[in-house]
Amino acid sequence: MPHFKLRNKETLLETISCYRPSCKEAPQARVLLLGPVGSGKSSFISSVQSVFNGRVTNRAMVGSSSASFTKKLQSFTIRGHKEKEPTGLVMCDVMGLGAGETTGLTLSDALAVIKGHVPDGHKFSPEQPVRSETAGYVKKPSLKEKIHCVVFMVDASKLLSYPKGLRTTFQQLREHISNQDVHQVALLTHVDQVCKETAKDVSQVYKSRVIQQMIAHAGDLLGMASSYIIPVKNYSAELNLDTNTDVLLLSAVDHILQYVDLYFQDKTATELMRGYTRYLRPLEQLLGWLPCTQHQRWLPTGLSPLLYTLSTHDCTPTHPSIAIIKFADDTTVAGFISGGDETAYREEVQRLLAWCTTNNLIFNTSKTKELIVDFRRNTPDMQPITINGYRVEMVSDFKFLGTHIEEEEEDLSWTINTTALLKRKLSELQRLQTVRIRDQPPTMNPKLTKSQERALCSQIGRVKLQLLYKASIHGFTGAAFHQRCDNQGPTLSVGYNSSGYVFGGYTSKPFNQSGQYVQDDQAFIFTFSGTTILKYQVTAPIYAVRMMGTSGPYFGESLVLVHGGQTVYSNPGNYYVQFDPAEMHGNNLQLTECEVYQVEESKILEEPWRSIVWESGRRKELMDSIKLYKPIVSSLSQVRVLLIGPVGVGKSSFFNSINSVFIGHVTNQAIAGCSATSLTTQFRTYSLKAGREGKTLPIILCDTMGLEESTGAGLDVDDISSILKGHIPNNYQFNSCVALQPEDRGYRKTPALKDRIHCVAYVIDACKVSIMPTKLEEKMAAIRRKVNIMGIPQLVLLTKVDEACPDVAQDLKNVYKSQYIKDMVREVSARVGVPMSCVVPVKNYSEELELNLNSDILLLSAVIQMLRSADDYFEDIRDRFSNLETQEACGCCIFVFV
Repeated sequence: MPHFKLRNKETLLETISCYRPSCKEAPQARVLLLGPVGSGKSSFISSVQSVFNGRVTNRAMVGSSSASFTKKLQSFTIRGHKEKEPTGLVMCDVMGLGAGETTGLTLSDALAVIKGHVPDGHKFSPEQPVRSETAGYVKKPSLKEKIHCVVFMVDASKLLSYPKGLRTTFQQLREHISNQDVHQVALLTHVDQVCKETAKDVSQVYKSRVIQQMIAHAGDLLGMASSYIIPVKNYSAELNLDTNTDVLLLSAVDHILQYVDLYFQDKTATELMRGYTRYLRPLEQLLGWLPCTQHQRWLPTGLSPLLYTLSTHDCTPTHPSIAIIKFADDTTVAGFISGGDETAYREEVQRLLAWCTTNNLIFNTSKTKELIVDFRRNTPDMQPITINGYRVEMVSDFKFLGTHIEEEEEDLSWTINTTALLKRKLSELQRLQTVRIRDQPPTMNPKLTKSQERALCSQIGRVKLQLLYKASIHGFTGAAFHQRCDNQGPTLSVGYNSSGYVFGGYTSKPFNQSGQYVQDDQAFIFTFSGTTILKYQVTAPIYAVRMMGTSGPYFGESLVLVHGGQTVYSNPGNYYVQFDPAEMHGNNLQLTECEVYQVEESKILEEPWRSIVWESGRRKELMDSIKLYKPIVSSLSQVRVLLIGPVGVGKSSFFNSINSVFIGHVTNQAIAGCSATSLTTQFRTYSLKAGREGKTLPIILCDTMGLEESTGAGLDVDDISSILKGHIPNNYQFNSCVALQPEDRGYRKTPALKDRIHCVAYVIDACKVSIMPTKLEEKMAAIRRKVNIMGIPQLVLLTKVDEACPDVAQDLKNVYKSQYIKDMVREVSARVGVPMSCVVPVKNYSEELELNLNSDILLLSAVIQMLRSADDYFEDIRDRFSNLETQEACGCCIFVFV
């Protein structure tokens, strides 16, 4: 268990920074991370590097999408905390594992990586496994190219929902990796998501019963002992480091390095064994001609079973009734005594003592025990063995290689052994029973899709849904419905029929069985037309909902679900806006399912989920940090950040807002507005100044035409590639129909590093996350894939948070106390495919005439994150071109770092 203190953190930092493998053939230890998609492989690499950097960073490509974010073999050298010198540790990231050979990283590809055949940067494909013909294939890998330790990553929050095929995948991997003599360990990630106590204080992780159960369950999944499984918490939503989290991460790395050392020790022992065997062959020939009394031998400690057997080959019994059982440094003499003659047994003990003396071995008399098992009815007194004047203790039972052997008068009943086994198995059964209870699959899986849920929630407010009642499980009766749903506050009722229609109603009033109508001016009924929701508001609020004990959800006299079984009652126009029955439910009044969800309003948290200081001194500190920032590439003076997003999300407004902070009053240099089509039609680069006459700041914000849903409208995806590579000049006029071509005027054919994009910021409206059109989401995904290939860091600016959440509108300092905003950040993280720490809420200046301290701090914090992301980009470049001087020729950029 790690000690969660700053002093321990410093010790671990120093230990890992100074670590070097014991084998000269391998200057660095290569550790391979294997795990399912989303288990936190890349996040672990970034989190460990964050600890050494002293700030949250994202070196490895991290995401939370359902498909593997990492497609290539990528090696990341962990840089130490002193002058960021490379440590002796390299972490290797690969494609996520699937539940079979057709999804994710294949078994053969994983083994090829471990054996050192796969070159860095190789892109994996299940359809094209690694072969000797593969480009860059290393035919005879050296020790430094092989993997020295494998770390399995398992998500604690998904342990109970992993597909069954994943267990087989892990078992196959474990078996084949063991055959390569590579040690394996496991990390249990996201422990804060399964344990509230750990989420509040990560130092409680080893005191949590929940985490203990999760570790046991992970061991069952992986086929590993619990001692091999280490709980960790990666940095995800945080912008600042936490000492306890750092200690947990560094302790995991220290643990991994111990297994790396074992690998190199095994390699060294293997070489020793080969030399030792070469030495023994002529020695055995020599010993065959010499009497045993004329030579001395020594017995090395810590030898493998083979070497131990070779070294003790002449320690054998001379009498057929005696057996000598050798196990490491424990030796057992077992004798069968017949007719009361103990001579052979006692002589064999003395002969063993003589052998030990001859071979310079010490016989530990104090730890020697003697057990006599006598089957005779009349047992005579037995004289104890005496060794070097010491009387050997006679015992009634002892533990031999894990088994309790005991003395009984009549037979070997094995009572003590059976009791010990039973006790251990009962303990394991208790643990399995606890895990099994947790392992039960959810009995209620919502039928409502995520897109339908988002559409319905957008009609109600900042809420989330919790399933209360499912008719197929609880019964299509009014009694079953009321038992689960009465007095549960606002609810959303949804009916499904065999024609594929999804329809229902919402009420803000709790259900009961009074038989009376309840007034509710917020009630409505609805249906879906494809992905579009059709909403019918209540027209007579005093008759909005009727509380009937014999039926299910009862919306006026217009729509009743579970009306006498699986039947729907439908009467359009009674107390609700008139609807077309064919449009509402397709005239199919037979339910196949009915669900009722509790509608929970988002709450203000007691503690912020992200730490931030709301003081004027903090604003000055952030502004000074931006002014003094210098890229680590000496040929650069400014970082270029590209803003990408749909029309009207606030890209241009973000630049205006940052500019306003540094000028000291609200200004609007970039054209901003709220038109349905993009007001920005050119590629514009905006430099910032520290005041009107101040020095130019080290950041350039690049504004583009807005993304639009339809094809041929808005920014073209191919133009994005040209912008990222630096081909498009400032003030280029976008053409939605045709992307810029190399032969076009103004096309920059050999862009320098200063012309390229160093960070991409997606700008997303918080009010429209849940209703983002599918076509627009697909277009953003296509852009993201291009950015990923180029290795450019990405983050998200979540704008208009004050409009999305009334609590934030009331007080901007509630932004990190709002559960609704946190859920929104989590959803954006999943949909865009970036970690939560890369999603930054901001409030642009729009209608204000004066600056606001809290708005400034959010805006400046976003700029700091952009500069940090650019640093991560330059760090990766430094890893590739660390010893080269700056020059540009033939379109090839070589950089100098400071």
